[in-house]
Amino acid sequence: MRVMLAEDAVTDPDCWRYLDQIVNRIDEGAHEWVVDDPELIEASAWLQKARSHIPDLFQKVARREWFVADGLHARCLLVTKTPCEDRFSLAPAEAARFLAKPVSVLVENRFSDGTLLKVCLEHMAPKGFAELAGVHKLWECDSVGGNTELLKLIEDSVQEAAREKLPPRIVVFTDGDGKVPGELSAAAQKIEAVCRDHCLPCLVLRKRAIENYIPDESLQAWGDAPEGRERRETVMALLRMAQGQRDHFPIKSGLDLGETAGKLTDTERELYKSIPDTDRPALRQGLGPKVYASLSIFPDQVSAATLRRRDQDGDLDALVSMVVTEL
Repeated sequence: MRVMLAEDAVTDPDCWRYLDQIVNRIDEGAHEWVVDDPELIEASAWLQKARSHIPDLFQKVARREWFVADGLHARCLLVTKTPCEDRFSLAPAEAARFLAKPVSVLVENRFSDGTLLKVCLEHMAPKGFAELAGVHKLWECDSVGGNTELLKLIEDSVQEAAREKLPPRIVVFTDGDGKVPGELSAAAQKIEAVCRDHCLPCLVLRKRAIENYIPDESLQAWGDAPEGRERRETVMALLRMAQGQRDHFPIKSGLDLGETAGKLTDTERELYKSIPDTDRPALRQGLGPKVYASLSIFPDQVSAATLRRRDQDGDLDALVSMVVTEL
């Protein structure tokens, strides 16, 4: 996040300890110091009395030697004794606490969703993110399990921020849970609406679940592994699917596509009608809840190219952008 220090904060000794905390966090690399009036800062008693690393950092910023990679620090926070209604205008004490907090990414499952997010940030974030991510607790995943519980977690997190008298530093992403292309579950739509009400960045993934974003190469390696013999036929049947089928198939649980399958809707039957009979028995069992582990077990099979090739709709780029914007 870009940070600007207003004159009323810089000239008030009661604010200086908070300014020190803020600049220390900037010095770690977590944020960017924007100086629009170098002469004000340079002449201030605060800078004259500060520890040497703060004046040194100021000189680098003033001489434009403090570079930040493109695409990072999109938000700008004004630190002032007279904050306005804007969520990015805070008093020094609140600003120091706000800038020390990690971005909280709220999801259904911190393990599976967290693995996908970590992989996407590693491979698809703007240049320079890796160095930025080395800062202690820059972002964190939180979950309680399931769409219903995610709604409660969102509300609880917003209320906690209000109790702390801070803007919520929260982003949300969740599965679309659509059984066919163009469909979003009622629960996903409700999460989207709640986030909109609270002005929280939110992304509802258009595929059924995060497992549907696992690159072909990762699934192939998972199926080819010596311990993957039992799942190999299922993996190969998934890889033979058309795009829309693979996007919405319940990969963890599997699906009975036989002639006697009574739970399929007419639109599902239409979606899967081209799947050959020889593949249907293997698809009945699914790959289980740990399929997301294929993203981390075979890191050589994951890249920006393989992730985007499986995605095709830009969801993963949007997810990365949403998180990075809030940093």
